[in-house]
Parts: sequence; structure tokens; C-alpha cells
Amino acid sequence: MNKNQQPSKQYTFRKEERLRSRKAIESLFKEGKALLVYPYRVIYLCENLPARFPVRVAFGVSKKYDKRAVKRNLIRRRMREAYRKNKHLLYDVLQKTNKGMNLFISYIAKEEATYQMMEVEMKKVIERLCDRCRETNVKKEDVSDQN
Repeated sequence: MNKNQQPSKQYTFRKEERLRSRKAIESLFKEGKALLVYPYRVIYLCENLPARFPVRVAFGVSKKYDKRAVKRNLIRRRMREAYRKNKHLLYDVLQKTNKGMNLFISYIAKEEATYQMMEVEMKKVIERLCDRCRETNVKKEDVSDQN
């Protein structure tokens, strides 16, 4: 695949897809909206200008979950893998609506979850985010129709 081509249903998680900018993270926490799909808490912010990759995402696991970094890193790796395998669903919706999105997904459960359970819940998160994107797109079209 050339660097100029748009990724389509490719199961990778590139550096460009990670949310790393301090400004972007601060604005996400200030202006973003939250949704809860246990065991995840998701903070998201829709943007009108999609980049090469329509979604930039960061993952977090609190020290409240476990003091040991090894356990927190295991959960973070599982979250990333579940997202990586299912992100194409969100990409399809965002590309149709010509939007971009910043996400921060944090793990809030007290107990360790299996990968299978985490993947099922990650699919639910992505479906809810797709629904929210469609809702905001429909509301904006209704407002423009009234003018």
C-alpha cells in the first residue's frame, strides 16, 4: 500500500492513529463528550476536518485498577487489540459523513476481564460511537435545511 492511499479495512494500528498531542488531549477532556460501556469509559470529540486517518485514539488504565504496571499494560494491550480488530466499522461511518474523531478509552472495571469479553464490549463502544456520529450528522442537516 502506498503512503498516499487511504487505509481500507486494514487491521493495523499505526503511529498516526494514536492520540499523542498534548493540545488535542487537553481539548478532548475539556470539550469532549463521554459515554460509558462497562468496562470502558470513552471520551470523544467529533471534528469536521478528517485527517488521513479519521480516528485518533489513546488508551488508559488507572492505577486504581492495579498498582503493578505489568497488569495495567496487559489490559492496555488487550484494549488496543480489540480496537484494532474492529475499528473499520467506525472508519466506514466517519468516511461517509466526512468527519474525524479523537477518542480516549479508559478501563474502569475493578477486575481483570478476558480478551473475549473486552472485544465484545469494544464492539459495543464502536457501535455507540457510530450511532452518535450519525445523530450529529442528521441534526446538522436538519438545521441547514431550515435555513
